[in-house]
Amino acid sequence: MWYVIYVRIFYGDRNRKELGAIGEQHACTYLAAHGFQIIQTNAYSRWGELDIIASKNGRIHFIEVKTRSSKSYGAPYEAVSRRKIQHLQRTIQYYILQHKLQNFRFQLDVIAIMVDEYRAVTDLRYYENVDVDRFY
Repeated sequence: MWYVIYVRIFYGDRNRKELGAIGEQHACTYLAAHGFQIIQTNAYSRWGELDIIASKNGRIHFIEVKTRSSKSYGAPYEAVSRRKIQHLQRTIQYYILQHKLQNFRFQLDVIAIMVDEYRAVTDLRYYENVDVDRFY
């Protein structure tokens, strides 16, 4: 019995990470097709992770990607809570200081993606310049 629980948890986590990686690939493709230059993906720091960092028209975009294969746990954008946005803002501030980007304009964006069972995009929504007050 214990083995079955372990396997279920292990594979569930792997599938979630795989789905997230697929979503980030779709997001990068979308951004590149819309004139963004991808600077970095999966930027890790002690404060958290930034999924995609891209630039367009002299502005740096920090992009959180949420991907779902069903709406059983809600729409993808619903996973970006007020607390998550505040956490991302702190992570972005740290990244800006570490990379000496204080002279650039920047913003937080969210890409919400739904995929089908074959991992093809069925819906992609791009929310620009998200902040706690305007997103909720």
